[in-house]
Amino acid sequence: ILILYKLQNPLNIGTILRSAKALGIDHIILCECCDLYNPKLIRSAMGASFKDNIYQINDITMFLQSLKNNGFRVYGTFADNDSKDIRKVDFSAPCACIIGNEGNGIDKVVEKFTEKITIKMFDNTESLNAAAAANIVIWEMTKNFK
Repeated sequence: ILILYKLQNPLNIGTILRSAKALGIDHIILCECCDLYNPKLIRSAMGASFKDNIYQINDITMFLQSLKNNGFRVYGTFADNDSKDIRKVDFSAPCACIIGNEGNGIDKVVEKFTEKITIKMFDNTESLNAAAAANIVIWEMTKNFK
């Protein structure tokens, strides 16, 4: 499961949906994101926004608690040194990964539900664009299953 949390740029979301479809993500959850039917999103998704496995939710904490209660591991992406390198994460068990807001990331309320992971970057690189980070996450989540 890929969770997009508070993403506001429709081009980022469209790009992520397209990659998720191409690489075989089972379910995509949108929480407090821009409109799924935004014309820019639809165009950048190249048809992926019409998949059956895209869901919009309002209460992320209830959803995350439900995932955890059902044996899912929940990962959150963070740009910090306290997080586990994504290349060392075992995505073989049922799991969900959260991609946070373009400017603010994942807030503290949601962070409490996650195991923190990061994409290690070279010095002087502060962060990645949300779509670029999501594409790396999707690759890592699916590379051993397809």
